[in-house]
Amino acid sequence: MPAVHRSIVMPGIPVETLLLALRVATMWNMQAIRDNIICDLVDSDIYLSRRVEVALTHNIKGWIKPCLMKLAELEENISYIQSRQLGLEATYMLACLREHMSGYGCSNCGNRKKNKSRTTCYSCGHSLGHDSASLASERFDLIAAENGWDWISEFS
Repeated sequence: MPAVHRSIVMPGIPVETLLLALRVATMWNMQAIRDNIICDLVDSDIYLSRRVEVALTHNIKGWIKPCLMKLAELEENISYIQSRQLGLEATYMLACLREHMSGYGCSNCGNRKKNKSRTTCYSCGHSLGHDSASLASERFDLIAAENGWDWISEFS
């Protein structure tokens, strides 16, 4: 992506306005404006599931994998609205990631809840002996390859 100059003319533009502007900039192939809007969206408080939807709709490189990885780490279930935003394939990818990540429990007490570091057990503090985030990243790539999802590599 070429060097992008952030707009300081109108700080604090609402996310929905930025998304509308992104749609128009993408439709009319206004690359510099599109890049500026994407920079503003990176710093926005847009939900992760919505971020995936926007990335898929507007071909934004580098958003899919990090967003799905963060969603996989969340304790709470995704909502119906979030699953609709993600779409069938991304929701399936998320389910596979969560299933994979939940398989790593504490060998000391059996608990599967991890501290924020994801390397120690929440209950007893025992070292889990692996970095589940890097394992999940590898699993993400493996799931994509197993399912022939060539499109996912375009967005990662």
